[in-house]
Amino acid sequence: MRTHLPLSTLVFIAQGILVHPEVAQDCPYQSHREGPNLQIRRIKPTFNAEAQRVDVSGKHAFKPPGPKDQRGPCPGLNAMANHNYIPHNGITTLSDMIEGAYKVFGLAPDLGLILGMAGIGYAGNLRSVSIGGPSDEVSAGPFPTPQGLSYSHNKFELDSSPTRGDLYMYGDAAKLQLSQFKDLLDMGKGPNPNYDFDTADAFYEKQYPEGFLDRETLKSFYAVSGDDDNLIYTPGHERIPFNWYKRAIGDEVNAGTLVERILTVLPKYPQFFQIGGNTGKVDSFVGLDLANLTGNVYSLPTLLQGNNLVCFMYQAMRSTYPDVLNGMVEVIDSIVFTALSSVFNAQTLLSCPRLTQLNTTLYSMYPGYTELLQDGTYNSTQYLNRELRPDLPKY
Repeated sequence: MRTHLPLSTLVFIAQGILVHPEVAQDCPYQSHREGPNLQIRRIKPTFNAEAQRVDVSGKHAFKPPGPKDQRGPCPGLNAMANHNYIPHNGITTLSDMIEGAYKVFGLAPDLGLILGMAGIGYAGNLRSVSIGGPSDEVSAGPFPTPQGLSYSHNKFELDSSPTRGDLYMYGDAAKLQLSQFKDLLDMGKGPNPNYDFDTADAFYEKQYPEGFLDRETLKSFYAVSGDDDNLIYTPGHERIPFNWYKRAIGDEVNAGTLVERILTVLPKYPQFFQIGGNTGKVDSFVGLDLANLTGNVYSLPTLLQGNNLVCFMYQAMRSTYPDVLNGMVEVIDSIVFTALSSVFNAQTLLSCPRLTQLNTTLYSMYPGYTELLQDGTYNSTQYLNRELRPDLPKY
């Protein structure tokens, strides 16, 4: 069942394209602040091998996960854990994620904070989060035990991954599906053997200062080995290649880059911003009108006008905080505001049209939303029905 939620869509776009500078070279967006981000200022980043090379030796040498270590749906986090850029057991804090993402991918602290808080807020306990499934090391006191990123379906994870399967079809949205990965790999065949979109990151060399991603690097980050005709997936064994370089110093990916990418990607791939889902049958997708969902505060035709996209991102985040954040909303809101203000003019955020809440009653037509249990799974009867009747259509 495919269901798109506004915040989840933004997170998906952030995870999928943030680290590809080649996608948005000519975007018209300009930051409100003359900041140090070289790409937004249209200055070619300078490749510095010594400063950008990511260490994968010594304490950062690859170490596969043990039986009690958590690994989940995010290849980047899995690889960071396997190389000890975040704790090897897969239980990580916000500061660990921010620092690790900067060291490995060149993700700026402001954006690392926003994405990290989304993960911890929706799948953790505000102090830490499991990058895989539930863990005794992540307790939420009187609230139900956080289920981790592997069971954050319709919250932090959704059925739009190029490599992960539909939760209802496979019963597991965390593991890679080789058939989908093969389709992704096949996109690199032809005159241009590199990958520009929906992949792990960009690979830096002197002749490609803005990066490219080749087949072997893609396979390494997705824990896939073998020839194209005999691919082997080893869950949880994602690794950083030996010749991996993060983004140029001063060209870190920040919140401004995210907006720049979305403004470039939205006209080319509008399907990524569809809000809605299937209604219980194959090819029964019904979309939701953004204006109805937001009480006419925002609409898709005006999303690219002025500061609407920045405002929508900020307001969507504020209006969808989970229950576990109750009592912490003002503190979290202040942190998010400060992070975004480091890139965008603070007055822009203060003058945003206020979105008090999303009209979630509109989701009631979607079984993928209404039938999902609190623990991020569908009920056992549905799973049994699927296993006993393989002839049934997979929604």
